[in-house]
Amino acid sequence: MSLHKKCIAIVPPDGELKKQDFALHRICRYLQNKGFEVNLVKLSTCSLDFEFAHHTIVLPNKEELIVHLQKSAYDLVIHRSWMHAYSFAAVLAENIENIIFYIKDWMVEISPKEYAFVYKTIEDYAAIEKLFLASKRILSHYSDAYTQSVWSQRYGVSNEKFVYFPEFTDSIYYHEKGEILYNIANLRLLAVGSLGPTSQPCEIADGKTFLKNVQIITKQKVSIDKMVLPNTYEIIFSSGMFNDYLYENSFNDYFHIVLGSELNTHATDKYHFGIYQQLYFKADTKESKSMIHADVSKFAYYLEAGLPILVNEIFSISTLVAEYEIGIVVSNNDVKNLQRVLDISQKEYAKLVMNVKEFRKKFSYRDETMKPILEML
Repeated sequence: MSLHKKCIAIVPPDGELKKQDFALHRICRYLQNKGFEVNLVKLSTCSLDFEFAHHTIVLPNKEELIVHLQKSAYDLVIHRSWMHAYSFAAVLAENIENIIFYIKDWMVEISPKEYAFVYKTIEDYAAIEKLFLASKRILSHYSDAYTQSVWSQRYGVSNEKFVYFPEFTDSIYYHEKGEILYNIANLRLLAVGSLGPTSQPCEIADGKTFLKNVQIITKQKVSIDKMVLPNTYEIIFSSGMFNDYLYENSFNDYFHIVLGSELNTHATDKYHFGIYQQLYFKADTKESKSMIHADVSKFAYYLEAGLPILVNEIFSISTLVAEYEIGIVVSNNDVKNLQRVLDISQKEYAKLVMNVKEFRKKFSYRDETMKPILEML
C-alpha cells in the first residue's frame, strides 16, 4: 500500500460487484483522477473485474473480508448497498470505523408482511435499522426533504447523517448528439432501465404503471421504446412474467422492447426525449411514496446521451428539469395530450439539447459534488 497516497477501499453490495452498478465506476474514476489509490475489495465468488480500480483484492468469505478491512490501513472504506444486501452493510457498520455507506432503494413505506410477500424475506428491516443507527454518514439518491422527514424520524437519527448523493455524470461518457430533425409526426421517446413485471401487487409496486403509460402514449401515435440491458432483455423474453409487455411489443406498432448495452449512449441518437420513470403517474402505491423522491440513474444516462428529459411534475427531479430547462415537465393531463405538449419548434428543441450539454457539466463528479466523500478523507 502506497505511503504517499491516501488509500480507499471500495466494497460492493454483499461483496459482489454488479455489472450494472455504473455509479461505482464513475466514483472510482474521479477518485483515481484526484490521485487517491483505489482498491476493490470483493469476494472470490464475484467474477466481475473492476476496470477503474488500481488493485483488486479477493477474499474467500465475508468474515475474512471484514478482517482485511480492519487490519489494512485504508483511509476510507466506501460501501455500496441496496435491498437484500443490507444485512452485510449492517455488519460492516458495526465493525468498521472509517466507512461511508452509499445506499439505494429502501422503501420504508412497505410493511414487513408485504415485503415478505413480494421478496420472500424481511431481514432487511432489522439490518437497515442497525445500519442507520451505527453509521456516521449515509449517502443516498433520495432527496434531503424525504430523508429528513421520513428516515430521520422513523429511526430516530440526526438529519445530518443522511446526504443526498445522486448518480452524477462522467465526461468520458458524454455523447455529442448530432442535429436531429424534430417533427411531431415522427417523435420518438426512449425509456431506459429495468421493467417491473405486471404480476406484482398493484397496491405495493408500480409494475403495471409503465404498461399504462405505453397504452396512453402510443394511442396518440407517439412511438416509445423500452431499452434494457442484455440480462434483463433475456429475462423479459423467457420468464413468462412480462406477457403484457410482449403482447404490446408484438402487436403495437408504436412500442418496442430494444436491446441496449452498458454505458452505450450512442444508441440513443434517433430519440428525441428520454422518459424519467413514468410520465403518467400517481403516487398511489407504497413503492411510489419513496420513488418520487429518488433521483434514479437514468437521469444521468440521459444527460450523458445529450437527451432532453420528459418528467412528471410529481417527481422531485422535475424541479431541476424546469430550472435548467433541460426538458419538459408534464402533468397527468398533459400526458393525455402529449402531441400538443411536445409540439415545439426545431429551434426550441435545439435549445433544450444545448441546455442538457451545459447542465451535465455541472451535474458531474467533481470536487463540489464529491464533497460528502472528500470530507471523510
